[in-house]
Amino acid sequence: MVAFDPARLGPVPGSRVAVVGGCGGMGRVLVRALLDTGVQVAVLDLPASLTLNPPPGQTLVFPMDGSDAHSVQTAFAALASQWPHLDGFANLAGFFKGFQPVKDLPVEVFDEVIAGNLRCHFLCARAALPLLHKSGRGSLVSAASTMATISSSASGFSASCTTPGARRTRSTAAGAVAELRSVATIRNPPAASS
Repeated sequence: MVAFDPARLGPVPGSRVAVVGGCGGMGRVLVRALLDTGVQVAVLDLPASLTLNPPPGQTLVFPMDGSDAHSVQTAFAALASQWPHLDGFANLAGFFKGFQPVKDLPVEVFDEVIAGNLRCHFLCARAALPLLHKSGRGSLVSAASTMATISSSASGFSASCTTPGARRTRSTAAGAVAELRSVATIRNPPAASS
């Protein structure tokens, strides 16, 4: 397996990249890789996550609940006051609340998972796009579970993804992928056919 080489594949040194979910497992690895290649990094994450896994000292840090529109707006306004533009934005936010059959699933848990995964991707993309546009070359990356694209009947696919609770995760991941495609299409509409 070839190791990920952020110096070759990532933003150029000096670029400004915001990472939502920068305190999670993937987020911490991405933040460290970006910093190691000379990229300026801002981390936006839940206050509890910032306390549990504090980002490195050379990052800008903004507490934010990605499922709350006011929290996202406040965090991105604070970010914009520090940086007039973004060269990159990565949304790695997402979580899982365990497996439960639909018949036993409280609506409040369903709503929380949808808000924390799908709504967060929408709110953060909406807030990041103006800063990305100002750079003239901004890139947006949004991560979602592979459950979004792999059929549960696919050969060799994990049986755990066919369990009742996985449907919620699959739904939010598929929604996040569709949302990002919509953002990309609106930002870069396909050429008109003649």
